[in-house]
Amino acid sequence: MKFLPIENIVYKTHLTEDEVKKRLSENVKIGFIFHESIFLHIFLEMKPYEVKITGQHFKITRDIAESNIFLLEQIRGVITNDFDGLTIKVKMRRRIFSIVISYIWYIFCGYLGIKCLIGGDYTKLFIPFGMILFFYVLTMIVFKIGSKKAKKDLAEIFQAEILESK
Repeated sequence: MKFLPIENIVYKTHLTEDEVKKRLSENVKIGFIFHESIFLHIFLEMKPYEVKITGQHFKITRDIAESNIFLLEQIRGVITNDFDGLTIKVKMRRRIFSIVISYIWYIFCGYLGIKCLIGGDYTKLFIPFGMILFFYVLTMIVFKIGSKKAKKDLAEIFQAEILESK
């Protein structure tokens, strides 16, 4: 089992580099400047991801109106040419903001645990460590659900098969 919310995936496709970039542009919103409100998403068919393509690199983020703090994954990819098609290496992880919030939570709970240890109140020690465990499990479950959906969506966009997933 993987203990960190990070996934590395390698896709293999028969499409050309230009076709992959075109399919990314067609299936994913371009740009990071304007975010529609959640009400527009209810009435209009919106694309759930935003992409920024630079050369052979791309960066995809989930649209903020469809996510919460745990689901803020960031997808970075590199397109490389091989003799038998394209290899697309993708790395999924949480955004920095989400990671910082998690560290603040862990530090706060750790501080409470140390305070219980110093005070000699060992029965209350389970509360902060239970809070850490609950937050970690919640974060991992939501990340895995989001990454599973993103893996499937990217495989459809690239018309590719997953060679490896770590």
